[in-house]
Amino acid sequence: MEVITIFLTSLMTIVGMGGIIPEQELKKAISDRVTEVETLAVRIDNIPAHGLLKGKVDKLSIATRGLFILSDVRIAVLEIETESIELANFSVGDNIIQDRQLAKPLQLGMRLVLNEDDLNQALQSPVVRSYLQAKIPPSRDYQLVAVRVNLMADNKVELQIQLESRQNKEPLNILVNCSTRVRQGQKLEIIEPVAFINDRKVSPRFLNRLINRITEDLDLKSLESQRILARILQLEINEDTLNLSAFVRLEQLPDIKENFY
Repeated sequence: MEVITIFLTSLMTIVGMGGIIPEQELKKAISDRVTEVETLAVRIDNIPAHGLLKGKVDKLSIATRGLFILSDVRIAVLEIETESIELANFSVGDNIIQDRQLAKPLQLGMRLVLNEDDLNQALQSPVVRSYLQAKIPPSRDYQLVAVRVNLMADNKVELQIQLESRQNKEPLNILVNCSTRVRQGQKLEIIEPVAFINDRKVSPRFLNRLINRITEDLDLKSLESQRILARILQLEINEDTLNLSAFVRLEQLPDIKENFY
């Protein structure tokens, strides 16, 4: 959702200036909000053009290749296409957007492609590692050393995890093989998992507890409290590549106010 926020905030930045949106200006606004983007294409459809002055856009299409949302978190392909965008009670004063409420929900389609190399680089990111470390119960007193994912055909994944004890206990080398699927467009499920810790097979009961802890944040239903409806339309994992298509419906825009100079 943070990626979608980047694009919406960029759009609202330009609309908030009270003028017609040049596509080059929107490209610049997006580029300014990410670490790097290798290629970026933007298309804005609006008839009549003066509708932009009233906070209206018929359709927005954005296509990126090599999008770095952080210096070490790269998205190979991200494409977003919105339906019409219309703001209610839109006004601009003193170079600050005064009101950016949606006159109607914003609906968009998104296509995301992640490469295995990029995923493994992201797993070394301090932000991602901190998140994963928080998933380890403090009582276990283990420090995350390394994580690696191998993408395989037929939606199968292999996960390698190395943990180091803070109390001179035996280090843990964890290997998990599983298949993945999406249930009701909302929740990522790990099915038929098999795991080994230091070459010893893990009991199904322990493994299920571990998997539930890892995947508890992967349920899109949790976004509904933020008035966001998201559905995964397709998840396909092949060797070295993860492809995902999704539908997103926002009842309100992110609560962001910006000054423009």
